[in-house]
Amino acid sequence: DRVNSISNEDSEYYALINQREVQKLKEGPILWDPSFLQMERTEIESD
Repeated sequence: DRVNSISNEDSEYYALINQREVQKLKEGPILWDPSFLQMERTEIESD
C-alpha cells in the first residue's frame, strides 16, 4: 500500500511538471530564449 501511494504521488508530480512544460511550449520559446532574457536584464541594469 505504501509503495502504491508513493508511486501515485510521483505520477501526479510528473503530470504537474508535464503540464508546466506544455504550458511553456504553448507560450512560445521567446520567453525562454537566453539572448532575450539577457537583453531584458541589460535593459533593467541600464535603468
